[in-house]
Amino acid sequence: MAKGPARKTAKESSQQHALSAVFLADNVDSMTKGLADPSTIKYSEKLVSAIRDRPIYSVSHKNDMDGISSAALLHKFYSVPVERIKFMEYSGASYSEVAEWLTGKDISNSVVVFTDIGINPGAFKLFQSTLLTLKQKGNMVIWLDHHPWEPEQVNFCAENVSYLVAGENRLMCGADLTYNVLCRKLDSDGKGERLTALAHLMDFNIRSKSTDQLTFRLAEAITYMLWAGKDAEKLLRRMVPMVAELDFGNRFIANNARKYLEEEKVNTEELLSSAKTLSVGKRSITIGFGKRLQSTAACEALLSKSGSDIAAFVNYAEERCSLRSKSGVDCSYIAKAMGGNGHPQAGGFTALASEYSGFDAKGRAKLVKRIVEVASA
Repeated sequence: MAKGPARKTAKESSQQHALSAVFLADNVDSMTKGLADPSTIKYSEKLVSAIRDRPIYSVSHKNDMDGISSAALLHKFYSVPVERIKFMEYSGASYSEVAEWLTGKDISNSVVVFTDIGINPGAFKLFQSTLLTLKQKGNMVIWLDHHPWEPEQVNFCAENVSYLVAGENRLMCGADLTYNVLCRKLDSDGKGERLTALAHLMDFNIRSKSTDQLTFRLAEAITYMLWAGKDAEKLLRRMVPMVAELDFGNRFIANNARKYLEEEKVNTEELLSSAKTLSVGKRSITIGFGKRLQSTAACEALLSKSGSDIAAFVNYAEERCSLRSKSGVDCSYIAKAMGGNGHPQAGGFTALASEYSGFDAKGRAKLVKRIVEVASA
């Protein structure tokens, strides 16, 4: 993988922009090397002092516990009202919606914090305009992300946002970054640290017998809420204060998780019956089609059945494909080649029904062929 632009020190960045600090992961061999200097990502007294008395808006990833937890940390420690929280995904339509939400509110002299979300290459020009508009109106923009970024995106944001953490980071998820940069010294009851630890385990797919029940329940509830269409945003916002206080046993969360589980068995059977295992170079990939399943659970079912190195869950109802891989196996290159993003062992991309004949037999065969071609490259 090509090496990204040189990483700026905090001192170099502050000379260009009052509160600017750009930390970029060393993109060379991210599977083993990870973040070049994780000690540089730490609590910023200067940044916290600059934002404490301003209205804060949160934009975070909607599809998993990491994005929800990142928003919950801002809600807890900065009293961000749920009405000022917006959840999004990597589709072009979602970026357009967020851009309209931000510019339509005529936000000025405020703070906009993006967490656990990068910039879709196809939406980059749109977001350039949005960020410039926010900057022109006296807003501070803080962007905390742990996904791979293109050099062009990093260079633009380095000049036009107040604080940026970007680049593949296998040591810190979005909640880790949010907590360490903005919240650590405000955490008097320790709940922020515990929430961050749970988000870390879930986002990096790390098993823990003592916490799996909690994290899975939340993941199941989030998945069920995402099926609510236009009401999903309202449901996720309602959940934020509960997550902020670690109230995972709340009836609202428990009921949504229960409804998910009621459908899981039938939907998993459909997924496994469609699964195909194919060779991709020296490795194997199992691809299955299904709906209304939590992405990690679906991929694990495919991996368990096949023993493959990589699993691809094509969620035809939501027009996206989730990828997971065994320890030490990189699947992120597939996601990136298909126009998506991710980490070495977890990624995803958009798969539009219009491009694959509504996912009929012919369309499914076309997508499988494309995934195998990319995975074999």
